[in-house]
Amino acid sequence: MTKIYDLTPATYNLYEDVLAEASVVGTFVKGPACSRCKESQWERISPLVIEWEEGSDVIADFTWPCGLDERVVTQKVKDCLDNHGFIGVSLGPVEMFQNPKLKKPARVGARNKKRIWLPYEGPRLWDLSTTSWCNLDVQKSKRTLIKECDICHRKQYDVLDGAAPLVVDPKTWDGSEFFKIRELGDLVFVLEKVKKVFEKAGFANVKIEERGRIGP
Repeated sequence: MTKIYDLTPATYNLYEDVLAEASVVGTFVKGPACSRCKESQWERISPLVIEWEEGSDVIADFTWPCGLDERVVTQKVKDCLDNHGFIGVSLGPVEMFQNPKLKKPARVGARNKKRIWLPYEGPRLWDLSTTSWCNLDVQKSKRTLIKECDICHRKQYDVLDGAAPLVVDPKTWDGSEFFKIRELGDLVFVLEKVKKVFEKAGFANVKIEERGRIGP
């Protein structure tokens, strides 16, 4: 049995400014809306453009500037991936934006919260994305189809329906160690070998939890 694991933040950092957080200010272009459901397809473009938020100047190995949809990683993570030659993952450039009205203070005090300032002086950062997709075996995963548009055929599933493990249709998996499941949006899944490598490396701000298997 081939187990699968998802990558999520180790902390959402909602109440404590421990790690630097960022938001996405570029990298998506909105396509035309469906005439029936009015939903649009967003096209992912490069480079990923982020803006740092105030609160912390500590950069983790993983930063999540768009919830679970985007992942920014340090050079340390890239070196690890390059050394192991994992399939299904790619690393692209990251650019940064800062409001021109913001000026770095001579010193950070009680009136000036910490943040990552430009010009950037931290570790080199990379946009981690995946190039492999597969399909969920919806029946075996016991997920419920909520609705399907009869024009664009976009489907929406209750991905939190029940506690049954996810089951990937093995016919749609190309053997990659990194992949996404079409029915589950932009969540990134990995194999156990990636989990072991990441845990040994001790990367900051990434949690790897078992979610299911690849067939049967």
